[in-house]
Amino acid sequence: MRDFHLEIDISCDPQNVQFNPVYRLYVNDILITERNYIWESTHFIREHVFVKLPDGKHSIRVETPKNQNNSFRIHRVVYDGAPLRFINNTITIS
Repeated sequence: MRDFHLEIDISCDPQNVQFNPVYRLYVNDILITERNYIWESTHFIREHVFVKLPDGKHSIRVETPKNQNNSFRIHRVVYDGAPLRFINNTITIS
């Protein structure tokens, strides 16, 4: 296991922004954070996530509570200053 600092850029779909939309960020099915999205829909949030992970494939996903209709998107995942390939909610760390 190693310590990782991931930067994850998240935005809310401008078509679906409701009052006080909420998102949850997961790494490998572990809830990392839950936040209210208080910014304009044209902005994104850069989350700084500190986790211990083994080398290999890991899932990252963003979702909303079931009672909300907002749509969030992950734009970019960066590790150690370099963008990681992010395909089907999966990154590979080596």
